[in-house]
Order: sequence, then C-alpha cells, then structure tokens
Amino acid sequence: MAEITASLVKELRDKTNVGMMDCKTALVESEGEMEKAIEILRKKGKAVAAKRSGRDTKEGLISSKISSDSKTGVLVEVNSETDFVARNEMFQEFVNDLAVHVEKNKTKNVEELLTQNFSKNTSQTVQDALTEITGKIGENLRIRRLECLTSDDKGSVESYIHMGGRIGVLVKVSCGKAESADNDEVKEMKKNLCMQIAASSPMYIREEDIPDDLLEKEKEIHKAQIKGKPEHIMDKIVDGKIKKYFSEVCLIHQPYIKEPKMKVLDYVAEIAKKVDDTIDVSCFVRFVLGEE
Repeated sequence: MAEITASLVKELRDKTNVGMMDCKTALVESEGEMEKAIEILRKKGKAVAAKRSGRDTKEGLISSKISSDSKTGVLVEVNSETDFVARNEMFQEFVNDLAVHVEKNKTKNVEELLTQNFSKNTSQTVQDALTEITGKIGENLRIRRLECLTSDDKGSVESYIHMGGRIGVLVKVSCGKAESADNDEVKEMKKNLCMQIAASSPMYIREEDIPDDLLEKEKEIHKAQIKGKPEHIMDKIVDGKIKKYFSEVCLIHQPYIKEPKMKVLDYVAEIAKKVDDTIDVSCFVRFVLGEE
C-alpha cells in the first residue's frame, strides 16, 4: 500500500474537485492507487469531473500545415522550457518549417522525422537543425509528436490552431462525390468542425467508437450512484445518463457551438443537403500543448 501523503491527496483533489477529506478516504480505500480512487469517488457521486488534464504542463508551440489540394494535413508539437521561448520568432519559424516539412514528406512519426534531411536546409538532418536552434536559443527543445492525415479524392482535411498555438486540431471529412470536397459550404463546415473540436474536446466521433469496456465501466459507475432503486427505474436513469455521456464525448452528438439547439450531426446533415451529397466525418486529431 502506497503512503497516503498530503501531496497525493492534493493531486486527487486537483483531478476531481472533491474535498480533501473525501479524497483521503478514497485513497485509503484504494490503497493509494490514483485511478481506483477516482473511480471510487465517481461511484459515490463525489467527483465533479475526473479531469483529463492536470499533468505537468510543458511550454512550446503547436503548428499545422494543409497541402494546397487539402488532401494532407499535419500537426506538429515542439516543446520548450519556457513560454518566453515559445514567443521567440526564431522558435516559431522553426516549428512552422517543421510542419511544412512533415506535410511535404508525409512523415509518419518523430523518429522518422529526426533522420530526414530538413526541407528548409537539405544539407542537415532535422536532428541537426534541432541541435543548432537549441544552441542558439539556449534552452532545451524537444519535437514531441506529430500527426499526418491524408485523404482520397472524395475527402479533404482542415486544420485550426487556437490560443496562439496551445491547441491544434485536424479534421478529415469524406464526401460521396469528389467535387463536393471543394465546395465552399463543405470548406466552411470543416473550419466550423475544427473550432467545435477545439472548444468542446470530444474523445470520439460517434458512440460506436467508444470501447466496450469503457462504456460498461461508465454504466457501472452510474448504477452505483443510484443503487437501491427498482431495476426498471435504474435502467431508465442509466440510459439517460449514458445519452448525456454521448453528448459530452462524441463529436456528432455534441451541441453545435454556433447553434446549441442543433447537434453537430444535424449541422453536417444540413450541409450535406445543401450540396446534395453525403458527408462523413472520417476522423479528427486534437493536440493540447503538454498533455500526456
């Protein structure tokens, strides 16, 4: 059993917004296991929210690049030690150049990226360029992650950078007809979907994407919160709570930020009707600077 220290209790408090005594009790019950303690608090109805963030915050910048034909989109995150460096023009230019490089080369991961000849200066590798700028800036820099989405002729990709490079989003949509991908209504929809994802932080596109074990755990937690009620009433309440859960974590079931009375699913259907085609949100990526 791990020692229940004041710092451990505070960590649980920061993650759940629950009182210190309740956090300490949960940690004792879970024998110091943080995730188990969070689940105990949720089952007791104590936790306001098990925050997905709250881990060590790293500074730096997220940058994006979309190809001229909108068939490829990338996000790149580079970490620095301080926010001061993140505002440095040399650093910003380097991160943007990396995004251009990744889009051009359709780079798959950071390991591959570091070994490639840098598009900005082909006489050096990306690793060499990183070492060089680290020496010039005088602060430890790290290319933390990247994502590259590609689409076929009937699809397209859009990006959005929020809060000065602290949040980055990519979204890919597929249409029934190739010409629809270049339609102005569809282009505007993609931008709006990116802003939706940046603001509302969905975890999945639709409920079918949620892993079965995660959904079952969610149901168990809600059942534990209303324990003692008749079975048929319990099932009805849990169904309602799961629908609310879908509206929080599934993109298409979220209230559309520009028209909250409408779901994102309805908004996409409205645009599909306007362009007389089918539209499917294929996938999305959301980076938050420094998140685990």
